[in-house]
Amino acid sequence: KSFIKEAVDYINPTDYVISPSFYDTQGKFVYQLNSSNKIIANVLYSYDDTYLEKWRADTDLYSNYGNGYYGIVWNSVFNPQFMSELIISKGDNFWDNRVGTKRSQKLNLTEYVCNWNFQYIPHPTHELEFGITLKNIQYDYKLRVPDVTIHLRDLTEIIASYYGNLDINQ
Repeated sequence: KSFIKEAVDYINPTDYVISPSFYDTQGKFVYQLNSSNKIIANVLYSYDDTYLEKWRADTDLYSNYGNGYYGIVWNSVFNPQFMSELIISKGDNFWDNRVGTKRSQKLNLTEYVCNWNFQYIPHPTHELEFGITLKNIQYDYKLRVPDVTIHLRDLTEIIASYYGNLDINQ
């Protein structure tokens, strides 16, 4: 948990109210089945949420982002010269950006991956590695912007309230 919201509230020089928050979670579990086999489980999850409002609901900004990665690894040593590693994982990513109630942009992306890698060392100076990877990627993207010129005007107004009028040609 972050205390950035409180810091931003203290130093915010505008009439906008900004409310950022974010957190991360990580975990790892290792289990040694026997002297030749080991199982590892990994987890990573994060989420960011930012809300910027003035007094008009049609120009409030929302920005959310999150991801999660989960994986299982099985390491096997058949003998000192031949080893394998099987990795099964899932990754989720999403973001959701909205301006008011009429403009939004959303993306959900999920990736499933299976890797099976082998390593053969016939001699200390020679090594052979080979493997196979299978992936399945699914995504959903939605864009809803009825009037781009109003969207750009609102964004320009917000930027100007923080930094003054900017000329990008300078």
